[in-house]
Amino acid sequence: MDAIKLHKGQFDAAQAEKIAAGYQEKIDQYKQEEQEISEKAKALEAQRDRSLELRKGFSSGLTYLQIAILLASLTALVKQIMFWYASIVVGVIGVYYFFSTMMLM
Repeated sequence: MDAIKLHKGQFDAAQAEKIAAGYQEKIDQYKQEEQEISEKAKALEAQRDRSLELRKGFSSGLTYLQIAILLASLTALVKQIMFWYASIVVGVIGVYYFFSTMMLM
C-alpha cells in the first residue's frame, strides 16, 4: 500500500493514524452531505406529491371546459338552444374546478 509506508518490515504508526484520520474526515463529510441531500430529496418529493394532487383539479377543469366547447360547437351545428345552455353549465363547472384548484396553491 502506498498510503502506509513500509520500511524494512516496519510500518509507521503515526503515518497510519494520520491517514486514518483523513479517511474519517472524509467519512464524516460524506455523511453530512448525505443528510443534506436526503433532506433536499424529501422536500422535492413533498413538492412532487403536492403537484400531483393539484393536477387532478386542473385536469378535471380542463376536461369540463373541453366538453363545454364541444357542446357549444354542437349548438352551431344542430341549432338547438338547449346544447348552448348545457355548454354554459358545463363551462361554469370547469371554471369552478380550475379556480378552486388555483386557490389551493
